[in-house]
Amino acid sequence: MLSKAQYIHDHASVDVDRSLPLVDLEQRRVVKSLSQYFEAVRQGASVAPLRDATHMLLSDIDEFLDELQALHPARGAEDRNTLRNRQTLLALLEEALGTLCETLTERPATSEVNRFRTSIREGTDAVLLSLVDALESDDRMNWHMAKQLTADRRKMMRQVRTDYLEIDTPRQKQDLIDVLQITNAVEDACFILSSMEREFSEYPLSGARAQP
Repeated sequence: MLSKAQYIHDHASVDVDRSLPLVDLEQRRVVKSLSQYFEAVRQGASVAPLRDATHMLLSDIDEFLDELQALHPARGAEDRNTLRNRQTLLALLEEALGTLCETLTERPATSEVNRFRTSIREGTDAVLLSLVDALESDDRMNWHMAKQLTADRRKMMRQVRTDYLEIDTPRQKQDLIDVLQITNAVEDACFILSSMEREFSEYPLSGARAQP
């Protein structure tokens, strides 16, 4: 169950060198689990339970890092800071993807907007999964692919908005609002995914990576 930590537990704090890689495993697990949001959208289900579970797990990780710092303030400081930076990005990514997926399932739409929603859903999930593949394999080619796919999409989304608004056919007001909300959410998500790719690939923990 996502809301429960699989790797960090009470006695892990006794050994900093072993505890920090366990936090790394939990964070990678969070990234992978975010793809479930898109599966919920495909099934027409609410993403709220998944979001609640992710919030609980991120909170547990935060508490665990706080405990480590309280018990061992001088040990593993750099790795702990790296993990805290990731926590910030994970919270931002969860908010962006959660908002996007809620927008994708909020209300009925025209067939044209539904096709747009499907394209956005599958495309954004593919970008997320490219990062998941890199995290799981730690393969150089997969990291290169993730870097390419998580590149900043702001220019693309702005062009999508411009093109849609300039089409010379009547538009429902709600359709326009949906396109604006969706493209804004994708901009946010892709910007954070790009930052996440750099954080994991360029700032690995100094110790050996724990195995799940």
